[in-house]
Amino acid sequence: MIPAQPGPADTSASTDLAAAGFRLERLEVYNWGTFDKHVWSFGLGGANALLTGDIGSGKSTLVDAITTLFMPARKIAYNKAAGAESGERSLRSYVLGHYKSERNETTGTTKPVALRKPGSYSVILGVFTNPALAATVTLGQVFWLADGNATSPERLFLVADRALSVAGDFADFGTEVRALKKRLEVGDVRVHKTFPPYSKDFRRRMGIESEQALELFHQTVSMKSVGSLDEFVRSHMLEPFDAAAMTDNIVSHFDALTTTYNSVQRARAQVDALTPLLEDCDAYDGLAARIEEADAQQAALRYFIAQRTSVLREAQRAEAERMLARLEGEKKTAKDELERLRDQERRWELQREGLGGGRLGELERQIEETEQQRAAQEKRARQHATLLEQAELAPVTDQAQFTDRLEEIARAQHDVAATTQETRTALETLAVEAAQLNQRAEDLNADLISLRSRRSNIPRKQLEVRARLSRELGIEDSALPFAGELIQVRDEEQAWVGAAERLLRGFAVSLLVPGDQYARVSDWINDHHLGTKLVYFRVPDKLPPRRLPTGASTALFTKLEVREDSPFAPWLAGELERRASHACVPTMEDFRHAELAITAQGLIKGARGRHEKNDTTRIDDRSTYVLGWTNQAKIDALLDQAGRVHGAQREMEKKKRGLGAAYEDAISRDKVLDRLAAMLDYGEIDWPSAVRRITELTAEKQRLQAASEDMDELTRRLTEIADQITEQGAAYEKASQRWGRVDGERDAAERACDEARAVLDEPAAGAAQAHFPALEQRLTTARLECRTAQECAQAETRLREEMTAHKYRWAKEQTRLAQTIAAQMSSFRTTYQVEASELDASVASAPGYRALHQQLVADDLPRFQDQFRTYLKTNVIREIAGFHAQLNIWADEIGERIHTINESLAGIDYNPGRYINPADHHPGSAARSHRLDDRPPHAGPPAGGRLASPAGHDPLDRRLPRPSRLPAAARRTWGGHQVHRTPPRHPDHPARTVHSRRPHRHRGRAH
Repeated sequence: MIPAQPGPADTSASTDLAAAGFRLERLEVYNWGTFDKHVWSFGLGGANALLTGDIGSGKSTLVDAITTLFMPARKIAYNKAAGAESGERSLRSYVLGHYKSERNETTGTTKPVALRKPGSYSVILGVFTNPALAATVTLGQVFWLADGNATSPERLFLVADRALSVAGDFADFGTEVRALKKRLEVGDVRVHKTFPPYSKDFRRRMGIESEQALELFHQTVSMKSVGSLDEFVRSHMLEPFDAAAMTDNIVSHFDALTTTYNSVQRARAQVDALTPLLEDCDAYDGLAARIEEADAQQAALRYFIAQRTSVLREAQRAEAERMLARLEGEKKTAKDELERLRDQERRWELQREGLGGGRLGELERQIEETEQQRAAQEKRARQHATLLEQAELAPVTDQAQFTDRLEEIARAQHDVAATTQETRTALETLAVEAAQLNQRAEDLNADLISLRSRRSNIPRKQLEVRARLSRELGIEDSALPFAGELIQVRDEEQAWVGAAERLLRGFAVSLLVPGDQYARVSDWINDHHLGTKLVYFRVPDKLPPRRLPTGASTALFTKLEVREDSPFAPWLAGELERRASHACVPTMEDFRHAELAITAQGLIKGARGRHEKNDTTRIDDRSTYVLGWTNQAKIDALLDQAGRVHGAQREMEKKKRGLGAAYEDAISRDKVLDRLAAMLDYGEIDWPSAVRRITELTAEKQRLQAASEDMDELTRRLTEIADQITEQGAAYEKASQRWGRVDGERDAAERACDEARAVLDEPAAGAAQAHFPALEQRLTTARLECRTAQECAQAETRLREEMTAHKYRWAKEQTRLAQTIAAQMSSFRTTYQVEASELDASVASAPGYRALHQQLVADDLPRFQDQFRTYLKTNVIREIAGFHAQLNIWADEIGERIHTINESLAGIDYNPGRYINPADHHPGSAARSHRLDDRPPHAGPPAGGRLASPAGHDPLDRRLPRPSRLPAAARRTWGGHQVHRTPPRHPDHPARTVHSRRPHRHRGRAH
């Protein structure tokens, strides 16, 4: 049982007090601060009480206990009532009972000394009563520290609708908080784990509707003094009014509308300027798309023809299969009939042998063998004669002529070998020249592609080095120009353009580096292998004053112009005066007399007698020029060169075909001579001897046949059947030959079909099929047929040539459009420098211009032009009128709020007759504040209280006043309020003015 310790004050309540609201009946603390081990009770009985004591006796400790019951610990400034510094005490120090600090002499640090250790618990309890409602509410909190390292104690929050006591309700539960919680809940005590539900619970029970009332309580309960009552009332009882913010809002609206209207006008002009530019860009992109589509169709043409060829070859193979099947049947029928006839022939031959025709059979055998020998010799003789004719040699009719031809054949073989070697060497030389032409064509094509994407004449390799440098260092290409990009020969001096190129080429391909980028660029160039020669100049940020040119008017630099919009222009002008001071002389006589001179043909006379003329290229070859900021002339020159290179390629191809044909003829003649040389015996072609032998054998056979009639009949039959066998053999041979020819055609069709299918199996074939309909349309338009494989090959060549010609025309049109687009972009960048600051005057920047146009169209600001004009005329006036009305509304609310505060002051049982009164105000007052006005208690608050509208501003005025022209009342927060006392103060000692910063929206209720 906790021993009760009676408080120092009488706890009996005043029975005569008729006070409204909940009042503190009794405060109890246990283990709170220095109130240790006993229950300390402070009884007020709902009345006013005076708590006195020496410094450090615990007065502020009890005030902090009351504050802790109503406010979360994080918002409480503990020990503020004692005037202590922030952070001197905390909830943890109250629970542990810190009462002094000890200094460690070794470390020099201080450590607080506590009355209690972790494991004990603390209780604060407040009992509040409302006699008018006969209601009692007890608020309590229990604290404990389970761990000495915890920064904040654990807590339970308690609300009960009856009077509780520490000794009666919080004793005998040991250290088990769960048991205490369970016991309290059984006793109809509402236990909360956190402050928000606890606060909501007791505020509902005690009729405290606003948390701001508790904040006001917190501010007042621990105050030792009030420095300014006006400031206190302003800060805690009245709402703020920030007229300056409203005025700034009106001004910002006006400025925003004005800016927006100007933006509308600017947006309309930008859209008008961008529309034709983007139409040209769309045309350029359309040409690019057509070129790209033509490239894709050219790439797909091979697969398109392969598909057509595959279908045709497959049909040809199928037809050959059907023909082979039919011919196979014909061959079998002929073969069976031939075997039948031969069997019959053998039976008759045996029968004739029985009649004594053995010699006759032998003669027939010899005749047949000799006939076969004759046929073979005659065939070889015809082949030999054909080969002699092909070799352009005379025919042979006897052994002597045959021997002569062998010698001629040997000599011809030696000549053919020499011709073959010469032709092969010529073809190899031609192949090297063709490769060089092809490389030249590829270089020209790459240069043309590069030139179409830019306006510079600088060689592609130097531009690639700069692009790589700019990309890795994050510098724009335009910040590192080549000198030649900023220099060109004047239009009226084009006769000297070749001479200027000869003299300034080395300087023109030099990179210009600004001073602020010199270190980064130098480091990068030093650390990288460039793969080419690069010269660069450091251009200083500040240049010394230039002297006026002293050279003659014929000096070359006077015929040049420097791009004026470049920051490098002054430096370049000085360099040209030094590098191009040569006199442009029309005659060699003038050349010899001049100190520094140059001719239109490119002969240069330099210092100390040095002369130079570099004719490695023609002086009028614009394809090698590097000066100028437009490259159309260079593109045209390269196109002319490309045409000449293509012509040379065609001539070389024609020459190659001629040499190839000669080489093939030599190879064919060599093969013919080899076959002739292989035939060394004249007997192989002496078929007349075999004819004579056959004649002799036939005569003998006829003599034997005349000796027997039966033998004659058998001989006749054998002759007939021999004719039938010959005829049937010829039919079988013919069918076999046709079968072989068709079989060869089938194999050829199958091979061609396999080749076409191999092409169609390539990875790119799938994507190429999307272009087949377009190629089909081109085929129809060109009136080309693909009925055979040969027609397909011809159609492929024709379509490829047509698409190449179309691409060439589109590329020229693209180049013209690129120049037009660049000029329009340059004009737009000059007019709208802010919007186009990150855009270049090149076709590559078209997406940026298109994005800007899309943004303008999406914003559609021109559509709101009339609406913004109306806003400028009406909305600002409407906002000023609304501001004036709001001033009046807030003045009324201030009066009502002060009236509510006065009602609450009248209900306090001390200092009777005290109230707050808003002072009179006048429209012309600069301060616009409510000053003090001492009035007797019976006079009451003065009438009025409305804030007048700002002086000198008609709500219908169309001009928006700036803050500097507004009255003081509109530029400051609303003014002070008067606190009345009885009796009034002496006029020599005016009362203080109060200002409010905390708004309260609860009308008619005192806080």
